[in-house]
Order: sequence, then structure tokens, then C-alpha cells
Amino acid sequence: MFCQFCGKQLEDTAQFCSACGNRLSANAPTPPPEPAAEKMKTHLQALVVFWAIYSVFHILTGVWTLAFSRYLVPMISNFLPRDANLNLNVLPITQFLYAIYGAVFVYALIVGVAGLITAWGLWQRKSWARVLALVMGIISVINIPFGTAVGVYTLIVLMPSEAGDAYRRLAVPA
Repeated sequence: MFCQFCGKQLEDTAQFCSACGNRLSANAPTPPPEPAAEKMKTHLQALVVFWAIYSVFHILTGVWTLAFSRYLVPMISNFLPRDANLNLNVLPITQFLYAIYGAVFVYALIVGVAGLITAWGLWQRKSWARVLALVMGIISVINIPFGTAVGVYTLIVLMPSEAGDAYRRLAVPA
């Protein structure tokens, strides 16, 4: 029999828990609590999958944005008026658009690669992967909706101090 309050294993005839002192209910035996390390393993498996999918999505989005910009920017420049009386120089506008699309590509590539490193580190149970996952979780919260979901789940799973202890028990020393 297990204590329904603290989870300590007790004798079947016990009326009070020897660890927490609470009176035990004889109505229904409680199953043993799942150890924190086992819960952490389950959550880590989910985090690895989520970070891998999210990161590949980020990289593909960056590549698509860069490829799309090669068609969009010339098309936009063709729609701008070319009247000599307006003194409109199209070159700075197109350079600005290329710079914006390039920055989006670089950001997506950095976040995507860092997310894949996070997924790999969590999968290999590296000691540094928890910290990287927490940092990436904070960064990804701004990417609504998928980044927010992955980031919040990561923070909920890995942020508590009990999670740190459970992760350290599972982690492979560096």
C-alpha cells in the first residue's frame, strides 16, 4: 500500500503514514506514484519531437522566404512608377526589401539550427541541453502559435527545480 498524500510505500495494515503522518484511507489503495525521472523521460521524448518539427519548419520557412523574395522584389519594383518627374529611385526600396528578407532568412536559420541542436541535446540527455531548451523556449514564445506552444510546454516541463533534479538524474555527464 502507498500513502495517498506523499506516495511512500507502507505496510498493508498501516493506519497512518510514517513519513507524513496523515491518516490513511482504507477505501481504495492508491497506485504507486510515477517517479519524477520516468515522467521526465516521457516529457523529454515529446520535447525532442516538438523541437525537431518546429525547427525543421523554421528552416523551411526561412528558405521559402529567401526564394520567394527573389520573385517578389523584382515584381514590386516593376509596379513602382518610373516617371522622371517624380524623382523616385527604386534601388533603395529594393535593397531594403532584400535586406528584410535576408534578415528573416538568417533569423529562421539560426533559430532552426539552434532548435535542432536543442532536440538532439535533449534526445542524447546532454547536461547542457536543459539550459539551451529553456533559452530557446523563452525565445520561441514570441512565434505565435507554434513557437508559443512549444516554448510554453518547454518552460512548464523544464523550469521547475524538481525538473532540474529529475533531468540531472537522467543526464549524461558532459
